[in-house]
Amino acid sequence: MGRMLIWAVLLTAGSATGNYLAADREAVAGVAREIVCYCGTCSNQSVQDCTCGTASAARQEIGRRLDDGETPASILEFYQQRYGEQILIVPGKTGFNLVAWITPFLVLLFGATGLLWALLRLTRSASGRPAPVPSPPHGLITDKKTMKKLERELREIED
Repeated sequence: MGRMLIWAVLLTAGSATGNYLAADREAVAGVAREIVCYCGTCSNQSVQDCTCGTASAARQEIGRRLDDGETPASILEFYQQRYGEQILIVPGKTGFNLVAWITPFLVLLFGATGLLWALLRLTRSASGRPAPVPSPPHGLITDKKTMKKLERELREIED
């Protein structure tokens, strides 16, 4: 009986320190991961990852709100209305933020298209040209009249 009383006290003390139910810890962590700590000293850490007192108080507030029956979406909406959209780790995909979501993909698409176009243009121009005719080495006869005369003289010598 004494052991059971000790376990009951320890379990009660553990849940009382967080001021929210232990079953909701994962829900609290899920909401806290989506909010930036607003203490001013943390470098854009989430409320879940930050160790300052402000983040701890925010986690407790999130836990209380979840215990009161609020949904994670309504809690995020509360923080967004209170602190503005910059409180969210990931900005929404509406309005001007949509430009921030789309621009990197457009830059990659245009860059890849430009690179492909440049490579195709280089390969076409290299293969579309006729092969250059090498210039004859110095001292060779290229005149047709002289060549015929030489051929005739060589035949006479052979005969």
